[in-house]
Amino acid sequence: MKPPSLYDYLNDISVPGGEMLRKLMELGCDINWLLEDDDRSPPETEIADRVKELEEENRLLRDNIGRICELTQAIDTRKKLKQSKPFKK
Repeated sequence: MKPPSLYDYLNDISVPGGEMLRKLMELGCDINWLLEDDDRSPPETEIADRVKELEEENRLLRDNIGRICELTQAIDTRKKLKQSKPFKK
């Protein structure tokens, strides 16, 4: 890329055309983020934040599954105890 073109892109004088956007996308650039007109954090930060949220959600789900397993085992144990006791008339 010639320096004047890069200068124009970096200083919001012009935006990259379709061919340049395609090349950037092939290099792994998030085109939507690149073309947005706000100062949001880069996608890496957003991804890291989302990973943290998902890890916390995963932890809570595992805790709930653990509680469900404990309750299921308690119910099974009660059923087995009732079945092993002879029926009294």
